[in-house]
Amino acid sequence: MNRRQALQAGLLAAPLLLPACDWFNGSAQWEEEVQLSDGRVVVVAVKVQSATIGEVGGPSTRVRRQTTVRIKPSQGLPDTAWSEDLAAVLLDFDSQAQELVLVATILVRNQCGRWERPCPAYLEFRLRDGHWQRQLPLTDALFGRPANLLQAWAAQTRGDYVTLQQKRGLDSDMGMDPKFKCILTSYRSGC
Repeated sequence: MNRRQALQAGLLAAPLLLPACDWFNGSAQWEEEVQLSDGRVVVVAVKVQSATIGEVGGPSTRVRRQTTVRIKPSQGLPDTAWSEDLAAVLLDFDSQAQELVLVATILVRNQCGRWERPCPAYLEFRLRDGHWQRQLPLTDALFGRPANLLQAWAAQTRGDYVTLQQKRGLDSDMGMDPKFKCILTSYRSGC
């Protein structure tokens, strides 16, 4: 086979091989009930942009690339959305400061370059004057708190509505990293 034939064969095979390797983009979206620390239950719409990474003929995995959490206006909360290339873990309302609080975690170490060193395990964001702002350092009262945002997102691809009870069942079946289940004090100094 000469060089030209090899190039033609490669060009013909490329469309067949490309979907099987590198990145395959997709998304999942759903609405879920979230219980805040004051007992209120609010509804949020979540969209996760994801990608499948792997090798031709080898194992692959679906990874989160971008998370958007839209808080639906109710219970005195404004209609607002938070969006980052992080995993949202906890949503709450700080009654003293009268601010929405969202805690997220970094998914993969190569995202650390965007944040300070050492790479923090958790990042806190607060809604102030209609804009989400990063809070430094993470508020001590958040450590030890259980996650209240669904982590079993890969199961939610049909636009489902997930109740608190369903969410407990979905998340309990997952063999996920503990940092997605609660804000761990062992990560206080970063990773």
